[in-house]
Amino acid sequence: MRFLTGDFDKPELNPYSKIPQSVLESDTHKKLALKAAEQAIVLLKNDNILPLKKDVKSIAVLGPFANQAWLGIYSGFPKSKISPLAGIKNSTTAQINYAEGCGIIEPFDEAKIKEAVEAAKKSEVAIIFVGNDEKTSTENTDRLTLALPGAQQRLIEAVLKVNKNTVVVLIPSGATTIGPSQKEVPGIICAWPNGQEQGTAIANVLWGKYNPGGKLNSTWYESDNDLPNIHDYDLRKGRTYMFSRTSLYTHLDMV
Repeated sequence: MRFLTGDFDKPELNPYSKIPQSVLESDTHKKLALKAAEQAIVLLKNDNILPLKKDVKSIAVLGPFANQAWLGIYSGFPKSKISPLAGIKNSTTAQINYAEGCGIIEPFDEAKIKEAVEAAKKSEVAIIFVGNDEKTSTENTDRLTLALPGAQQRLIEAVLKVNKNTVVVLIPSGATTIGPSQKEVPGIICAWPNGQEQGTAIANVLWGKYNPGGKLNSTWYESDNDLPNIHDYDLRKGRTYMFSRTSLYTHLDMV
């Protein structure tokens, strides 16, 4: 591949060496990044909460992934990154009540959870951004559970007690469970570590400007108890890495 791209040729013989740095993060590339981000988003559940109403007056934006644009472990380093919080602020005139609620892997912090609960109480809708990053899953680190790390699950449960109009947005490194909350929360979206335009893409999905058509690329199990033995590859037992009789999610269209 390096020979094919002229990496070993003299610069004057390599047409790629003439590409100016000015094309980096050009408007054309940002539009492509937005398109890719939108197409990757998967709608996992929608009990008539999405798309959000355009006249919603107040929104609680919560969770450790709300105010950062996590790009995953294989990304470059773009100068422009739109976080979910920024994307939502750019898409609505509603009052935004932001609170982190908890860290990604940090233990339960009563004060931070209380701040998120108060934000949810005074908002028409709550949107919680949760997931896992390279601290729990990377090349040399395997997750020990499908559950959310740290206090993120407790954050979801605390918010649901005070605001049933809650959407959970997962930004995971793979299949992730949210326990009993998946039956209570009316809206669940999987947005992945979705590139530099992820905040705008998520907002476009939340308000129905884009109808998510992405698909999961592997089976998402309901709990750790449903996981087969990692050494058992017998396909006659009704499952492969892409199919299982006990799988939790299928794709939905937002209607």
